[in-house]
Amino acid sequence: LAPYPLCDTLNHTVGDAWDGTGGTDQCGVYESPGGIWDFWPLVDAGFLLANGSVASGVPYRWDACSSTRYLCMVDGGVLVSYIDLQSFAAKG
Repeated sequence: LAPYPLCDTLNHTVGDAWDGTGGTDQCGVYESPGGIWDFWPLVDAGFLLANGSVASGVPYRWDACSSTRYLCMVDGGVLVSYIDLQSFAAKG
């Protein structure tokens, strides 16, 4: 996984089943999907294990600047940053 992978800024991917799908707001402006994934849907989708560690075969890295781990959903080319125990410890 590249430290700073290229991303398609026009591809606003929907998050888990609890995430909004996007749509037009009250002013008529389109708002993209939120792209939010909660912990258990990441586990259910096979990206994380129930103990919070990354599942085997899922590419991931640690971003020292933000003290955040991120992983790549290879199928859709989606990058997901998330807070884990190391992140909590680093941020105090």
